[in-house]
Amino acid sequence: MKTDYRLRLTIFHCTNVFDEDNPFSYTNTEPAKVDFVKLPCSSMVNDVFLLRAFEAGSDGVMLIICADNDCQFVDGSIRARKRAEKVKKTLRELEIEPERLSIFNIAKNDHATVQSSIQETLDYLTTLNPIYSTTK
Repeated sequence: MKTDYRLRLTIFHCTNVFDEDNPFSYTNTEPAKVDFVKLPCSSMVNDVFLLRAFEAGSDGVMLIICADNDCQFVDGSIRARKRAEKVKKTLRELEIEPERLSIFNIAKNDHATVQSSIQETLDYLTTLNPIYSTTK
């Protein structure tokens, strides 16, 4: 990846996992810009939201959903996962690596796991070329 390129990651998360907009050390300084999108339930995420994040220039998108059997709306995590898998198929059809969309089931207020999952995703994204060229 070019050294002057700034990696972009968009994170959609359920408020049941963590309620803050950004409880972590990501201050959107170099080398990555991390945007958080808070959802009342991960089932509220729409296929279009995920695809638009890529269209807006994100190199990767994370969907952080409740741990299995911990969804406050019973099956919201299951619905969110199904939507994300559908988007992965669309990314594959667009010849974009479907792994750029990652899905993590995380227990409520497990900030350490959220932090490590974000870092894992950023580390993976640095191994890929940018989706969009920054040169004209």
